[in-house]
Parts: sequence; structure tokens; C-alpha cells
Amino acid sequence: MTEEEKVKKIIEGDDDVLKDMYLDQFDKIRSLALRYGKDESSVFDLFQDGMIDMIENLRSGKFDHGASLGTYLFSICRNKLNNEKRKRKIETSELNENLEQHDEEYSEETHKAEQIMNQELGRMKEDCKKLLRMFYFEKKPLKEIASIMSYTESFVRVKSNRCKNTLRKKLAEIPYIKEKYGYDIR
Repeated sequence: MTEEEKVKKIIEGDDDVLKDMYLDQFDKIRSLALRYGKDESSVFDLFQDGMIDMIENLRSGKFDHGASLGTYLFSICRNKLNNEKRKRKIETSELNENLEQHDEEYSEETHKAEQIMNQELGRMKEDCKKLLRMFYFEKKPLKEIASIMSYTESFVRVKSNRCKNTLRKKLAEIPYIKEKYGYDIR
């Protein structure tokens, strides 16, 4: 059967020609799709979409009779894969840009919050500053802090809670902290 006869039969809706195309072309399209990183489950979808596009193009007269139907179907599927690849690349690029922008915003916010925290720590009584710095920044256990500050461990625990609560109240009064972090003491 000539290519023109196949085209005519496909336009008329002859399923036998489409079945023959499936048998002749599916493995080639499958191999192409796997090289593009597609999984087995999406190969059939690609082939089916390619067949639908080919049939629509045949019916609308867009088919150039210089190529065989198999080559034409192969090029349709390859173009679909290239378009998907291009789209994924653009989406990945946009995602990376958004992440970079988010990181910049986050680091600016974090820096400002750290500045405010340090200012408030600086305004606290010396024993509270020392206790909170050892516990949170130096990660020292309460027992060691008690030994350094010449207090009992239970007193350090109570004192650290009081100091934390004082700091929380001061931070809750700062509009930036309230707005950004919803900080509210209750």
C-alpha cells in the first residue's frame, strides 16, 4: 500500500491502517521516549497523542507527502518530547529564581530579627544575659551553668524561665516582631 493510500484510509477512519502503524512504529517511539527519560507508563500516552495529532494534521491537509507516515509520526512525537523538555527546563529555571529570591528575603528577615533579639538581650540584666547566652548560644547544660554562676540547678531553671519570659514580653512589644511572627504573649 502506498503512503497516499494509507493517508486516504486514515482520513476515512480505517482502523486496520492505524493498527499496522501501531505495530510498525510503537517500538521506535518507545525507544525515543525512553531516551528522553519517559517511563513506560507515559510512552503509550505519548504515542496516542502523536497519533491523534497526525490524524488531525492529515485531515486538515498539513501533512507534507514528502515524508513517510512513520517518519511524520516519529517527528511529531519527538517535537512533543522536545517541547516538554523545554517547558521543564523553563519551570526549573523559574523555580530556582524563586528559591534564590526567597532565600534573600529570608536572610534579610532573619538578620533583622537577630538584630532586634541582640538589642533586647543587651538591655536585660547582666545575669539574665549571661544565663540565656550560655544556655541557648553556647548550648551548655543547666548543671554546668549552675556551677559557673554559683547557683543551684533548680534556681537556674527558674531563673532561665523568668529571663525567657521577660525577653518574650519585650519582643512582643516590638511592632516588627509582632507583624512578622505574630508574636503574642498570653
